[in-house]
Amino acid sequence: MTAQGPQAGAFHLALASDANPGYLAGLTVAAASALRHLSPQASLTVHVLDLGIPDADFAQIEAILRKVRADVSVRRHPIDPARFKDLPHWKGSLAAYARLSLPDLLPEVDWVCYADCDVLFTGDLTDLFALADSTFWMLGHSHDLPALPSVAAAQHRWHEAHGLPYDKTHYVCSGLLLMNLRAFREQDLTTRCLDFCRTYLDSRTPDQDALNTVCREHMGILPDFWGTIDPQCAPRALQGAFPFMGMVPWCATRDRFCWYAGVYVRELARLWRLTADKIIPKDSPWRDAMPLLRGLWWQRWLSPLLWLRLPRWMAAPPWVRGRRARLKRLWFRRGEPIPESDFWIE
Repeated sequence: MTAQGPQAGAFHLALASDANPGYLAGLTVAAASALRHLSPQASLTVHVLDLGIPDADFAQIEAILRKVRADVSVRRHPIDPARFKDLPHWKGSLAAYARLSLPDLLPEVDWVCYADCDVLFTGDLTDLFALADSTFWMLGHSHDLPALPSVAAAQHRWHEAHGLPYDKTHYVCSGLLLMNLRAFREQDLTTRCLDFCRTYLDSRTPDQDALNTVCREHMGILPDFWGTIDPQCAPRALQGAFPFMGMVPWCATRDRFCWYAGVYVRELARLWRLTADKIIPKDSPWRDAMPLLRGLWWQRWLSPLLWLRLPRWMAAPPWVRGRRARLKRLWFRRGEPIPESDFWIE
């Protein structure tokens, strides 16, 4: 099946943000990296789901993306946050619910790729849309994380306590989704997901749980390199997209020192920052939310030096002795650097 029916080669990417400068920078880098790797024969429309983005910031987003690729179409979709005021916030923001508005905002579109602002695209979106299948309402990457068993365990406990089905191999991360908007409209999935969120107010990831529960019987699983959040699979992410999940690369230290971030994750974070440093103007106020950009060269050497000074038991604590050797290899091995030319925007 083609991703866009009669308009083959015309793809749609949607990202959401409020006025937070860090997320605005993340949105811009995510869209720019998608454009950087997009096939020259394909066209891309970037849909910005606006939950309070200032006009000056949107103008900067549009200008940056047009420098990356002149033929890009950037569309702004203002969304009233009051629509979601009775829903639980995700890390203090309501922007995650904006993806549920896509079926109504894009009535002429059948398939759209939704991405969180912490996604770095490393492959051609044409290959992602080639996976579109009308039998699925939604496709995403499995949330099964061998390196983080506690995440799946917490999800399982919550679903079990509420009498909801759960299978970690068939539960997807909502940070990168290929959404069948035609099915969403026909099945009224937006209303069903919002009703779920209002019913289960104690969910830690309300919109993600809603999408997984409502679409459970009609959900496809993407290959590892499209949306994996497992550090052990990070090398395969060089063919598609990588969501940083909890270690957003515009923060000062979390992406460098997160205990489960392997060398490939740190390498991807470094390339995210190099791209941001290349495309975001030097006088942009967004840079105040990205302190690493000011000391980028030092960050490349500071992390290894600090790790050398830490006791070995801190790198592999006794309470994870069963995984000690594997985790040490994951943390301390040196990976082959990723070519910067693939990410720097000239």
